[in-house]
Amino acid sequence: MTFDEAIEHFRSEETIESVLILLGKEEFADRLRRVALVWKNQTTVLKDERDFELTDDLWEELWKSVKYNVATIAKISGTGADCKALLETLIGYRLIYPDGTLSTVAKKALLTMAKTELGL
Repeated sequence: MTFDEAIEHFRSEETIESVLILLGKEEFADRLRRVALVWKNQTTVLKDERDFELTDDLWEELWKSVKYNVATIAKISGTGADCKALLETLIGYRLIYPDGTLSTVAKKALLTMAKTELGL
C-alpha cells in the first residue's frame, strides 16, 4: 500500500476515547494541545516513496519514513525541551499523523474547545 493508503487505514480505525488526553485544564493537556495545533501547520517530508505492508509495526514504519522539524514545533508551541516527549505522546495516541494532519477526533475536539472558549 502507498503512504496515503496506509494513513487512511489508520484513519478508519480511530477511536474517540484517544482524544481524552487532550481535554481538561491541566498543564499537560494544554501543552499537548499547543503541539497538536502547531503540528497541523507544519510540513512533513516523505524521505522516500515506497510501499508499505500491513504489519503490526506499520504505524512506526510510517513515522520513520517522514522528516519534521522538532525545534520549530518546540519554538512555535512554546514547549521547549518537552516538545519531543509531547510529540511522542500524540503519536502514541494516534492523534497526529505522519502526513502533517490531525486525527479526525483530535480536530473535532480542538474545534469544539475553541468554540466553547470563544462562546460560539
